[in-house]
Amino acid sequence: MRRTMFAPLFVIVVIVVVLLGMPAIAQHCGGPCEVPRPAGPPISPNPKFKLVAGKEKNNWRYLHNFIWTEDGVQKFKLEETLSSPQMIAFGYRRIFVSPAGNGFLVTGNAYAIGNKFLLSGRTHANKVPLFVFCDSRGTPIVEVLLQEELKPDEIKTGDCPAGCGCKDILYVFKQDPAISDNGCYVELVTKGSGRTVTFCLPLGALIKDRAGFEDRLAELEWERIPEQQRAGKRAEIEALLAALDGPEFKAREHAEQAILQLGFLALPTLRASQEPVGSPEKKSRLARIESQLKPWAADGYERMSVDLDLLSGLLNYPERPVVQAVQSRLAQLIPSADTTDWGPWLKKHRDRLQWDAKQRQYSLTQ
Repeated sequence: MRRTMFAPLFVIVVIVVVLLGMPAIAQHCGGPCEVPRPAGPPISPNPKFKLVAGKEKNNWRYLHNFIWTEDGVQKFKLEETLSSPQMIAFGYRRIFVSPAGNGFLVTGNAYAIGNKFLLSGRTHANKVPLFVFCDSRGTPIVEVLLQEELKPDEIKTGDCPAGCGCKDILYVFKQDPAISDNGCYVELVTKGSGRTVTFCLPLGALIKDRAGFEDRLAELEWERIPEQQRAGKRAEIEALLAALDGPEFKAREHAEQAILQLGFLALPTLRASQEPVGSPEKKSRLARIESQLKPWAADGYERMSVDLDLLSGLLNYPERPVVQAVQSRLAQLIPSADTTDWGPWLKKHRDRLQWDAKQRQYSLTQ
């Protein structure tokens, strides 16, 4: 009887010893990277919209307990949506709240064992996110897949970014994702190639060519200026740019602030003026101004994300991720529209669309 009991016990001990001796690559360490929480508090460039932490219940609820808040009023708990599988795939998360109030972006390094990805504990080869943009209730709207966006030489494994010592984390970032000076973009730098990947927060869109995208936004803003006023507006901008090299410090400061208030209307002239001439101070001011210029500056990002002229003007943009994001945004704003061909539909119904500020949607009037 003792011998029959001893054999199973011996087998169990051997299994435990083998498991304890397995390399870290075959198991997770249980350290900080294991907890589905952001690397820091959610970043919000617009203080009106925030994600605030609710009451913690256990370690595994760090990411799930956030509450969407507007002007200090808590509205939507994100417990259900942020426990979805695509969120579990992130090992080291950072969250950025859209300044337009239309949602938030989750980005992070994905779990990996060797060159295979993990999703809910299973190796997973095809659908690992790099960005997930959610609406204010936490429902995913736009998902950018890591293996579709990054090239093989941009995907590197390495030490866990959380600093816990494990090596079974996909090391995508050369540096943590960060928000741009104007609060419009989230940018990350890939570890393998050093390439910058850009996501536009107010529109919830991946941007391939940031400069080209900004040029298009500037064109759309100029189209809002009555034609008979455009020459005067350009002359105003040119005078302000010239004043950046003027003799009076206060006048230079005033000119810089005035240009910032014009936003992307000043962008084409500003970029054209960056010749290798002028004082070092002017060059420094031009660089600082360009990094801080905001699209739709007069109306703010909240208006930018719901402006039908802007959205319809991007439907023919050459980058497919931008068009897809705009189509998704229009479907949110006009839920009663039974269409996927937004250009003709907007042209036909534009005069009958009425904005409902409370619902933050457009409705068709009779």
